[in-house]
Amino acid sequence: MRLAFVVANLVVLGLSSKAGVEVGFTSGALESLKKDALPNVLHHIGDIHIPDQRGTIGKDWYEIKVHTYDAVISGIDANVDASEIEFKPSHEFEVKIEGITAKARFRYDYHLPIGQGAGIGDIDISDTDAEAVVEVTESKGKPLVSVKSSNVHLGHLDIHFHADILGDVANWIIDLFKNKLTGTIEDELSKAIKNSGQQAIDKALSTLPIYISFGGIPLAVDYSLPSDPIVRSDYVQASAAGIFLDTDHPNYSPPVSPPVNLPGFDANGKQIQVMLTDYTLNTGLYACYKIGIINYNVTSNVVPSSSPIKLDTTSLNDIIPGLVSKYGSSKPCNLLCYASGQPSIKSTSGKIQGDIEMACEVQVEGVYKVATFGNSIDFSASAVLNKWVVNAKLNKVEVNAIKITENNIGSNINVDSLKASLNFILKIAVPTIDQKVFSKGIPLPKIDQVNLDNGEVTIRNGYLFVEATPIWHFD
Repeated sequence: MRLAFVVANLVVLGLSSKAGVEVGFTSGALESLKKDALPNVLHHIGDIHIPDQRGTIGKDWYEIKVHTYDAVISGIDANVDASEIEFKPSHEFEVKIEGITAKARFRYDYHLPIGQGAGIGDIDISDTDAEAVVEVTESKGKPLVSVKSSNVHLGHLDIHFHADILGDVANWIIDLFKNKLTGTIEDELSKAIKNSGQQAIDKALSTLPIYISFGGIPLAVDYSLPSDPIVRSDYVQASAAGIFLDTDHPNYSPPVSPPVNLPGFDANGKQIQVMLTDYTLNTGLYACYKIGIINYNVTSNVVPSSSPIKLDTTSLNDIIPGLVSKYGSSKPCNLLCYASGQPSIKSTSGKIQGDIEMACEVQVEGVYKVATFGNSIDFSASAVLNKWVVNAKLNKVEVNAIKITENNIGSNINVDSLKASLNFILKIAVPTIDQKVFSKGIPLPKIDQVNLDNGEVTIRNGYLFVEATPIWHFD
């Protein structure tokens, strides 16, 4: 049954026709899952009740009426290490459960013309195995994982009686369980394994978020499945939309470039692998631009007292002549910037590079803006993964061009000096901008039964490559 849980987790990371996100699971992921999930499935089967049985032995003066009842199978276990899973491309797995053991207890009584008897019996079930077929598809954007069949092959039954019993009665009961009830026990065990596995899958998938929203802002990321996950010979791969949405106006197609062709997964790599493409990152930037949240406000108190350039009227007077005469010396100023054009990024080996058109206002605190200018800004960032959330860490922000669009002072503004001062201030303000613009990160979806905190991320050409070794914990 380890397969059932693996498939339940096929989209823990995210799986569109444009495939903004690709996910892969290696056979190693299934092996580590098996050790935790298979015992859980078997132990949660609980008690299996076998129907009462009645029969008659002999005839005339030696006629014995026998009744077995309250037969219950419990304590189902298996040889986890010996159990295996076989990939059956392109949508199924066959799970082979080896070394199944269980206990059974039953009550019996018998009546004959000259007396009667009753007692309790125990059965040790061993040398039993099962096969289960699990199918993984998608329905309405969600993963659909179904245990299609389960077949148990009963091995050895060792029957014990707790009290003295007539030999003919004992033989009848032994034959009853080993012959007539063998098929019933196999059928009941098969149904129990199938039902327990399906319940565990459904429980796991109920914790999987397909849409992840961001509190306080109309933004969400869609990880719905556009197609069925694919089972390969040595790994499973799946695709997710990986698209950010303006939740107030979600029906649009982001004007961003489609994903690059991805190289595929490494069957010998870490157990869980995710490729988060630039397409997804750019839909996120576009959604943020669309809803107007790409902005930052650099205030005078961000600039250290030791800095040779202050964000005040005195320091800025050389760049914007007339500030001191109009507003006084050493008055604190703010630099308010907001996106005026769609930003974009591109991942290259080890680095994320981007550019954005920003409109910036120089404001004297408490006073309306004194100047507005448009500027083209280049930036670079690295990627970090923290508790299965991908964050960008801003490394550099630089203005490469400025154009004055409004001047309420009336004097000539020194554009070159403004550019140099702005770059100096932005360099100081990088941590503040980083926190403002990139603090949310991109949460990757997962089910509650897996811990992926040991993951790491590297930047490749056109995508971020996330890897992790899962730690499973089923109740």
